[in-house]
Amino acid sequence: METTKSVLKKQNKPTSQQLLTALDEIISALAAGCVPQISDTILQAFTCFDPAVLANDPDINPEDLTLILGALTIDDLATFKRARTAVENHEQAWLGFKVVTDPAVACDSSDTAVMGIIGEGQGSADALPGVFFAAVDRQIVFGRQYSVRDRKQMLDITRGPHMHNRQYAGLAWTSLDLEPTSRVIMLGAGDVSAQLEITARLVGFETLVIDYDESYLSEIRFPHSERVLIPSFDEMPDLGITFDDYLCVLTRGHMYDPEALIYALQTPAGYIGMMGCASKNECVFSLAAQRGIDPAAFEDSRLHAPIGFKGVGGKTPPELAINITSQLIQIRNDRRKKP
Repeated sequence: METTKSVLKKQNKPTSQQLLTALDEIISALAAGCVPQISDTILQAFTCFDPAVLANDPDINPEDLTLILGALTIDDLATFKRARTAVENHEQAWLGFKVVTDPAVACDSSDTAVMGIIGEGQGSADALPGVFFAAVDRQIVFGRQYSVRDRKQMLDITRGPHMHNRQYAGLAWTSLDLEPTSRVIMLGAGDVSAQLEITARLVGFETLVIDYDESYLSEIRFPHSERVLIPSFDEMPDLGITFDDYLCVLTRGHMYDPEALIYALQTPAGYIGMMGCASKNECVFSLAAQRGIDPAAFEDSRLHAPIGFKGVGGKTPPELAINITSQLIQIRNDRRKKP
C-alpha cells in the first residue's frame, strides 16, 4: 500500500521589531478596554497562523486567531507585557495559543489516564481559547486559571517539536518563538562555510552566504542558505544586518579578508569572527587600517579573531565549523542570560 507523508510548512520567524509592534498594538487595545482587532501588523508577527503554514493542519485554521483575540480581556494584559519583555531581553520564550476544536469535549477528563500525569482525571480548565506566555525556565503567564493538564501542554511547547500538541480531544496548541531571529552570515563561500551551514543550522541559526564566484555560491554547496552573489567585497548590498546577526569572515584563501572585515566592522552585527592565525590577522588589521579603519576598531568586543575557541586544535573544515558553531552557541546563550 502506498503511503504519503504531509509536511507542515515551516513558519518564517518575525523580526524583533515586528513582534514588538504587534505586542504593543494588543497591549494598547487591552489597556483601553478594547478587543484587539486583526491587523496587517499582527498577521505579519503571528506567523504560526499563516495560511501557508497551516495548509495541511487538520485542527488549526487562520481564522482561529480572530477567535483567540476576541476572547482576550484585561486579565490577559500581563501575558503580553511579559512577552514584550522577553523579546526585548532576547529570552528563549514563546507566546502560546490554546485553540478549542470541540468545546463539548475540551474539559473531558476521560483521556488523561494513559499519560499517568499528576492530576489524572482532570481535563482542561475551560473550553475557551486563550494566549499564554511560557519560558524555557518553565515560567508561565496566563490570564486565567489553568489545570494540570493545561500546564503540561503549555510547557510542552518549550521542548522544540510539539510532541503532544494534539494529545487530548477538543484542543490544539501552537506557539510563536519570541527569541529574535539569528543569522550566521558567511562572508565567503569556501569549504569551511559549506560545513558551517550544516552545523549552524543544526542548532537553530539561519544561514546566509556571500561570494563573488557563482561556481562556489551554488545550491549544491549551500542547499539551505540564502545565497547572495556580489561583484566584489567592496560592493556589498544592504543585508538588513542587526545586532542579532553573526558575521563570519571566511573568504577563500583569505584573499578578501580585509575588505570583508571592513564591511563587518561597519555593521551593527553583535558578533564578528575572522578565521586565521594571529600573524595573518595582524596583517589584515594593518591593511584595513591603511584603508581608513581606526585601529581601535580591532579591539571591539564583538570581534573574535581568530574565530572560534582557542586550543581546540581543529584543522579540517568540519572541525573548524564545529569550533565556530560552539562559540556562536556560547555567545547566544550568554545573551539569553541577561535579565
